[in-house]
Amino acid sequence: FFFISSPSLGHQDMFHPAQGYSQGYGQPMIVNDWCEVDVINCCKGQQEMVNCLSFDPYQELVWIGNHVGRVQGYIPPSLHLHSAFCAHSGEVCAVQPLPDGIISLGMEGFRFTTRGGLVSYTSSDRLLYGMSCMSYSMPLGQISFAGKANTICNVDLATGSVAGVYEFDTPGTALLKRSTRRNQICCGSLSGSVSIHDSRSLDIIDTVPMHSNGLYDLDVKNDLVVTCGLSTSYDNSIIIDPQIKLFDLRMNRPMAPIPLPTGPMLLKFHPKLSSTLVVVSHNGTFQFIDTQAGPTARFYQLEAHDVTAFDISSSSDIICFGNRAGQIRQWVQKNEPTVNDFSSAMDYPDVTPPVPSFSVTETTPLNMKPEPIEHGKSYLSEW
Repeated sequence: FFFISSPSLGHQDMFHPAQGYSQGYGQPMIVNDWCEVDVINCCKGQQEMVNCLSFDPYQELVWIGNHVGRVQGYIPPSLHLHSAFCAHSGEVCAVQPLPDGIISLGMEGFRFTTRGGLVSYTSSDRLLYGMSCMSYSMPLGQISFAGKANTICNVDLATGSVAGVYEFDTPGTALLKRSTRRNQICCGSLSGSVSIHDSRSLDIIDTVPMHSNGLYDLDVKNDLVVTCGLSTSYDNSIIIDPQIKLFDLRMNRPMAPIPLPTGPMLLKFHPKLSSTLVVVSHNGTFQFIDTQAGPTARFYQLEAHDVTAFDISSSSDIICFGNRAGQIRQWVQKNEPTVNDFSSAMDYPDVTPPVPSFSVTETTPLNMKPEPIEHGKSYLSEW
């Protein structure tokens, strides 16, 4: 299905990284405007689709999870590899950076891993099978999980055990976001509705129909819920809904939708501008939309049209996009971007120091030669 472009979407309004910019970080670029500066391949010899992508709010890192179970961390803006480890046997559904490590979610459960790749603990409770999305609450010290099953689970991170379960009638949950101001959890169902739950008890408060044929993405900030998804056309075919739907949690009523003919597929609130959205469309463009003023004619064109995940850093300096080809495409808006305004010291993986080399002569003692310790083998020094 193809959308007819808006008349305002002309060449003078479309930004393309190859027009006037040099790609590759450290090369000249225009300050105070977004441009693509780096593209890296995260694959190990084959195309490994980027399933999820998240900036680290505590350190200068960006984390991705792919469909073969690997979690990888990169250091922006150079995108040098920080650490990589296999976390799950199947796809990584979501990653959540925490102060002490990384939570990664697979279809068989979740794993808590240090940033260096050491496993702290793994939870494979049967209630967590099939979970595909999660949301973290720092004040409660809990993380909520949901998926194809008709349940939401709260897990206590201190013990790794399930602290609460709620069962409901909607046909599975595809998206899970939390409103910190309202102390509520918004669950985007496979049918296109959003159910609102209390964060502590998980009791359902309200169910709001948003899109008629399913959700693509959902985000929550303060009292505002925004969604994009699928709808039905005049000939009963399923199409990308050309509207961004909004719901006010405080007033408990829907707001006027935002029309977007390019077809929104992914969206996320700007970390510093409370009413601004970053929206990625199916035609490979992204733009900034003010929920109070509507869309503008300023688009940015991505080289790849198959974006599967994206995130904007807490400093709002960097946007990273992941795609089906296993690439990370990095866009920045100034010469010296940072992930966070204030980051803690970087945790690096432990590296085994190399064995020093030395020359051996007839007078060199035998104990100067390092020998590996083999477990289960007895030595003369033990007697």
